[in-house]
Amino acid sequence: MADTPAVRGAARLRQRLQRIRVGAAAILVGNDLAETLLRRIKARFLAQVDPDYQPWAPLAARTQRYRGRAKGILYASGRLYGSLGIIRGRHQGLLTTNTGVGARIGVRDPEIARYGRAHQFGTTHLPARRFLGVGARDVASVDAVLRQLIIAKMGLRPR
Repeated sequence: MADTPAVRGAARLRQRLQRIRVGAAAILVGNDLAETLLRRIKARFLAQVDPDYQPWAPLAARTQRYRGRAKGILYASGRLYGSLGIIRGRHQGLLTTNTGVGARIGVRDPEIARYGRAHQFGTTHLPARRFLGVGARDVASVDAVLRQLIIAKMGLRPR
């Protein structure tokens, strides 16, 4: 086929459409990966471990006496756990962590974010109990999910 302006234009359009398809797939994959990381962060929160699976510092004896038989270390009311989610758009005043998959995960309520920040980083009276972040096991999990999603969404065959 002879190279004409129309043929070159069709080739450029085909390239642009391919980039759009790849970009759209990347957005869909990014959302799936963010959901995977959110589930992992919430599971670690309930297990009371940090992103590297190190147990959180236990409650002080005085706090244990005061709280009695609460569900967990940072789960007195469930508000912090319930406020964990994927953060989109502006996040001023919120507590977030960048996941590396194009989304931030964090505390969606600014009032609860102050409480969460005190525990995430610690204070002079509270030990740090990191509940946000991405650890080595998360990276391995995301890698496995990413491989599955690319195979499924891009129509590729596993090798």
